[in-house]
Amino acid sequence: MIVEISSGNKLIGHSDLDCVDPSMGVAAGPFRPSLNYVRELHARTIDGVYQAQKTVQLAVYSPEFGEINSESAVIADYSQTLGEMEITLLGIGYPEYETYFAKHPNYQAFKG
Repeated sequence: MIVEISSGNKLIGHSDLDCVDPSMGVAAGPFRPSLNYVRELHARTIDGVYQAQKTVQLAVYSPEFGEINSESAVIADYSQTLGEMEITLLGIGYPEYETYFAKHPNYQAFKG
């Protein structure tokens, strides 16, 4: 699922989320930052170090489904050590999770 990630009224990046753990409502994907992304401000983890003082709320929007509500959306930024960044959404509710990922192979395997 293609999504846009914002902080406040600024677009900070994009991702293509995958179904990761349907039972817990978890989705994740590679994070592609925009010019508005500031790792020290927006990332919850920087090169393996948890940033405990982060209070920035991230908003996730899908052109297909609208706003994606979850309990938490966090960015793990390993760009300096591994050249990778990821966004994870935790606690996406049902039936929305099923709506977003019904055709995803991981979700189909979960439903058995």
